[in-house]
Amino acid sequence: MAFLDESPSPFHAVTAMQRALQEHGFNDLDPGAPWSIGDRDKALVIRNGSSLIAFRMGSAP
Repeated sequence: MAFLDESPSPFHAVTAMQRALQEHGFNDLDPGAPWSIGDRDKALVIRNGSSLIAFRMGSAP
């Protein structure tokens, strides 16, 4: 319920999710810059302040 209370708009929702993901070890990536991502890295990308993509890289078998 706290997430809904913090998120009256998409912009607020993205900020709340960004904060929660950062608390769990996700790093922000710049969508306009080259990325250097390693095995098991956790990252997030924000576009226009209103959309967020988060991912965790796998590792080679």
